[in-house]
Amino acid sequence: MKKVFTLVGMIIIIFLYLHQGNSLTTGEAIVRVMELSQDPPKEWRSSIHRHNSDLEEIPLEHIRVELQHREGFWNEFFNGKQWEVTIKFGSSEPTIVLDAATGECIGVYGPLN
Repeated sequence: MKKVFTLVGMIIIIFLYLHQGNSLTTGEAIVRVMELSQDPPKEWRSSIHRHNSDLEEIPLEHIRVELQHREGFWNEFFNGKQWEVTIKFGSSEPTIVLDAATGECIGVYGPLN
């Protein structure tokens, strides 16, 4: 019986650790997006790569950052979050979606060119 309580306790501790999770700060999310713009995924390379010189001169009021909960059962169960970073430059206003815990690019949407 003592082993069962120990096992349940360990499962609860692991669940709480995963549920809390560490996420990127707002500044780290913006830096990660700028890094991605320097070496973009091939899906959006042709759209954003030609504007790299413009990205270095973007004022902060043209950058919008939002922390959102990810959709899906497991993401809600484990408190999955994502950063949505929208950068307005020229006639483009792409939104880059990053995993809040790892900083990986999940997707890009919005007008890219």
